[in-house]
Amino acid sequence: MNANRYNDPLLTAMEEQAYAEIRQHFSEHLNQFPASQGEVRRLEQGLSRMALAVNLTTSRTAPSRIRVQTRDGASWYTSVELMHDFWACYRPTGDGTEFAAVELSPSGGAPEVVAKGRNAAEVVQAFARDQRQALKLWTEDLRAQVNEFLTEKYSGQDMSRVADRFMLQLAHSVSHDQTLSNTRRPSHGRGIRD
Repeated sequence: MNANRYNDPLLTAMEEQAYAEIRQHFSEHLNQFPASQGEVRRLEQGLSRMALAVNLTTSRTAPSRIRVQTRDGASWYTSVELMHDFWACYRPTGDGTEFAAVELSPSGGAPEVVAKGRNAAEVVQAFARDQRQALKLWTEDLRAQVNEFLTEKYSGQDMSRVADRFMLQLAHSVSHDQTLSNTRRPSHGRGIRD
């Protein structure tokens, strides 16, 4: 008989207890990760529309645009909301228009440039890549935290099935969240809003 841990889908009583504990302990991640994943997917699906919208807004500066000053002292005009607290911005320079992805701090701190360049599409693409990489790192870090939590609580026990099931649930909740957001939110070519 193959001793593959995936052959028996049912968890033991101890594994069920451990699973309930990690769900409770990491519940914030179960809530936040799907929302963040959904925002990144919407951003990736609308890259060309976003870049076009940013380019179109460069012709309307003065009263219709909000101006922000970033931590480095540069002034930028907001253009399109990329994700919650992140905006595509632009500023005229002597060499033409410069574009940036800027994080507006919800705590009131100075906004920070997270990507910039001379091409709006390249800046939006770089920002999307960075956000996708951040999600990947978040998943890897969360798996390590789950494994550490289980090792501390259940020393000497193989809790890999519990960790696998939790990570599978995280992935499933992302898929479920994406399906729901696709059926409820029609795209109007605007920035992403919650």
